[in-house]
Amino acid sequence: MVRVGTLAAHRLPAPAVRGPALRLAVAAGTVAVLVPAAAVAVQDARQAGGVLAADPRYVHDEGLGGFLDVAFADQVRAAREREAPVVEEYLGLSGVVDGPQSDSVDSVIAALGRQREAFGARLADRPGLVVTTAPEATDWVTWNLSANWWFYRDLFRGYAPVRTSPITLSWTPAGPATWAEVPCRTEGSRVVVEALAAGLYEVALRYEGPGRGARAFTMVQNSVNVAEDADGFVALDPGAHEQRFPVAVRDPGSGTTVLATRDVPVDDGPLTTLESCSAFAITFPAGADTAAVYGRLLASVAPAEGG
Repeated sequence: MVRVGTLAAHRLPAPAVRGPALRLAVAAGTVAVLVPAAAVAVQDARQAGGVLAADPRYVHDEGLGGFLDVAFADQVRAAREREAPVVEEYLGLSGVVDGPQSDSVDSVIAALGRQREAFGARLADRPGLVVTTAPEATDWVTWNLSANWWFYRDLFRGYAPVRTSPITLSWTPAGPATWAEVPCRTEGSRVVVEALAAGLYEVALRYEGPGRGARAFTMVQNSVNVAEDADGFVALDPGAHEQRFPVAVRDPGSGTTVLATRDVPVDDGPLTTLESCSAFAITFPAGADTAAVYGRLLASVAPAEGG
């Protein structure tokens, strides 16, 4: 498998594949298919005959055993130029070229529980190449940005993104940015952030939820997540006591932004007690094009309530 169905399935984690089996399968002639909006990126040479060989939109890739859409050639080239392992949000072309890791699952989307700690350790080592989904590819990027902020915050703070295919970004290390703290407080079931300027903020919320294994949970407004019926809210882990998430502020108004919460399902009383919070204004490394890359996506989300 390359990146088959990950964008179509969205929430389904990619299968964990260990060892060299995947690379050997591709080398043996397995058909590698990449599906960005139902377009085939890699075609099997025997199936296509000589048609693709004469088509300038494709180039034969010996390592993948087929024809590669030229729009994805830079992504494959970047992965091959790296000596260190590539970290991927979803298992994709870069992972096939680089080979799956033996000490953890193969993608961030599948990093749950203790596997998340393993991925966190890999990110702490500042990998030379990290591949994520481009924000215009699907609304599920807004969910990933919200739910897997533990991963994205490192990219936003200390990496610079470059488009290497129609649906992927490749991130390389950059000089880390400094995030200034801004006042934050909880008022009952609301979070209040003193955001004097429009932009992205990080909120670290401390709370007491219904507990691990609970069949209900609380969502907090972040004005980022618009996947399915999220409506700009991100779910809080019911068994955790602290969670970090990004917040988009488009109109700071008087400088006070109020983030509402809601329980799923709605019950007689609040599921979660908000205890305290801290917040930081997100800035990007010098020269990084992150703001422009994510600008259109973030501008399309309904803003949080201004005070």
